[in-house]
Amino acid sequence: MSGINAYNYKLRQVSETMEVSSKLASHFANPERHMTGIYELILNAIEHGNLEIGYERKAELVRAGSWRQEIEQRILMPQYSTRAVNIRLIHDDKTCCLTISDDGHGFRWQEYVRGIAAGKRPNGRGLLIAFNSNFDSIKFNDKGNAVTCIGKRKRASI
Repeated sequence: MSGINAYNYKLRQVSETMEVSSKLASHFANPERHMTGIYELILNAIEHGNLEIGYERKAELVRAGSWRQEIEQRILMPQYSTRAVNIRLIHDDKTCCLTISDDGHGFRWQEYVRGIAAGKRPNGRGLLIAFNSNFDSIKFNDKGNAVTCIGKRKRASI
């Protein structure tokens, strides 16, 4: 029997990312490859989208060992406290469609994608991982605060 199934998640915390990524990836044909890409896209939505931590700032925080502390502080700030990452997975028997959106201002994704493809971008590791995660397609909305990934559905056990 075929049908369309939909799943919705709303999250704010980095600590929720791994569990949700695993659940979402389990619907795809290659869960191990897809999970890493999903994880990176959700993490990007939280830290770069909702919490507006830029690449340079993140690099400073990681070097100083205060990345997690900065995230926890920003989540409590009034300008970020109501922001969430919205995730929707829709699938039928053959295809999964995953959309991850954040409440941030978006980014000029075209520049990042071109830079990653040309191997000239020093940042964007999360996007590079996502683009190498075996999705059939990855597309951003014009604003750059939502990404949709399409992939093959995991075959049902007989």
